[in-house]
Amino acid sequence: MYNFDKKVDRRNTNAMKLEGYESYIFGSSKNLDLPYGPDDFIHMWVADMEFACAPEILDAIRDRLDREILGYTSNYDGSLFNAIKKWCKDRYGWEIERKELLTSEGVIPALERIIKYVLKEDEKALFQTPGYGQFALCCDRMNRDYITSDLIYDGEGGYTIDFDDLDEKLARDDVKLFIFCSPHNPTGRVWTEEEMKRVAELVKKHDVFMISDEIHCDLRRKDAPKHVPFAKILPDYEKLAICMAASKTFNLAGLQQSAIFIRDEKVRRKWKKKPWDY
Repeated sequence: MYNFDKKVDRRNTNAMKLEGYESYIFGSSKNLDLPYGPDDFIHMWVADMEFACAPEILDAIRDRLDREILGYTSNYDGSLFNAIKKWCKDRYGWEIERKELLTSEGVIPALERIIKYVLKEDEKALFQTPGYGQFALCCDRMNRDYITSDLIYDGEGGYTIDFDDLDEKLARDDVKLFIFCSPHNPTGRVWTEEEMKRVAELVKKHDVFMISDEIHCDLRRKDAPKHVPFAKILPDYEKLAICMAASKTFNLAGLQQSAIFIRDEKVRRKWKKKPWDY
């Protein structure tokens, strides 16, 4: 039984959305002189929900805690891969390969690592705007430049891809990485398969490395198109990485775990060689 009306008291839990907005948004570590008290705000500035975690998830965590020791662990058996494999096959019809699956302490750290591994200092990333702000911040933190391609706004809340602009910018000699967001954050667009195929044609045409951020793939309205992983659109393209996580769907962002699928063997080798150095 899932109780979506239950109110959870998140005070004094170091919840970022509730207790971290002063430093994150306003750059202040002290109490701000605001005309409203903390309980008067609706905290919608960071992407986690007010729904309690599903009881099955909490039960699994309790079972693990009951083993009493939380020492160094890693993925030595096939349980994680098998769970993700079943999820991807059942929901998307996507057969994943074990060699391509890596784990990260979140999608943002994974983006930073791939940006650093793929781009030389004089090369640039490309992503679409309006876009998730961390795409730009990841480039900044890795000391890599970026350019953007604006989506076309129809004036009524809808956005489409400007394929001519995307083609022109992917053609630049200094653009070697394209960061795609599917479903798109922040517009909410679930791209059609036809749109994704046109994007894939441009990616192949200009031979750029592509990251597809698919962290919101399981948060869709019932009437939205079914999610199609970009790995199915580009089944044989080597320069591809897919980023997924349970954090948005199941409200688990604090556990900081994500699944990263990297086809490019060279990038995988860099990832595994020095996982702490990027």
